[in-house]
Amino acid sequence: MARASENRQIHRLTRLTVFPGDIGGYMLTSQLRDEFSQVDAATYPTLHVATISGAVVSAWNLGCIAGAVATIFLSNALGRKGSIIAGITIEIVGKVIQTSSFSLGQLIAGSVIARVGNG
Repeated sequence: MARASENRQIHRLTRLTVFPGDIGGYMLTSQLRDEFSQVDAATYPTLHVATISGAVVSAWNLGCIAGAVATIFLSNALGRKGSIIAGITIEIVGKVIQTSSFSLGQLIAGSVIARVGNG
């Protein structure tokens, strides 16, 4: 049983780090739909599920906007290298939260945090 859970974590980590902008396609994978049935629009095509799925995907854009706005104010103080290091650090924290998530709220929070680092 531990092996299946391990494989799910490895799959999530790979998808979230290698293909960070591909959340729409990732929402259709069986691994995510099995873990988070609230966003399984393929199996449960209701308005509520579609709304929740849209909120998960939109969270990425929200984080990017917040990160871009924060960069306007922080980049002069941190410099080029400091801004890059801060962004990467924030993104790694968000990716760890996403990868270890077992609730939809945690997945969304991790998405927003990771995209703030990307923005």
